[in-house]
Amino acid sequence: MKYRTFITSIHSKTNDNLFEDFVSGLSGKYKVKDIWDNVEWKAPMEYEEEQGNSLISKVVILDELLELDEIIYLKRYLMNKENEFSINNQRTLNLNPGYLSEDGMYLLTHKDNTERDREKLTEGIWQEKQYDFDKEYKINQNTFSEYSHRDRLRLFNSL
Repeated sequence: MKYRTFITSIHSKTNDNLFEDFVSGLSGKYKVKDIWDNVEWKAPMEYEEEQGNSLISKVVILDELLELDEIIYLKRYLMNKENEFSINNQRTLNLNPGYLSEDGMYLLTHKDNTERDREKLTEGIWQEKQYDFDKEYKINQNTFSEYSHRDRLRLFNSL
């Protein structure tokens, strides 16, 4: 099954140029359909500790639909990009792929956080459901703050 796929980025406003460089580099691998700008949200403390304050969240919508194994490959590709853009072993871009399915919206992560409800997909990669779906996407108890904003939810429902 193929899914509408996207990439999320959390980065500081001062690193927005690195985000633009990252998106430019995608063109050889993936076609970008749209980029959604930041919404108002409060970054978790661990992100601010790693990347500083004034963090923004953007979403890159890919034009092509991908199968789950391709999205897992994309996650590994994004982990390499995070390392490539790191400064002093600190991420300047926090990149995660996600996809929309008939039962919800999922994000892939390399973190096995036992405090959250995550499903292991393969060695070192998990997924977490951010939205439930019942005629439209809806937030749930796991939804991260950057996806809880009504404007972000409206955009995902428009896909």
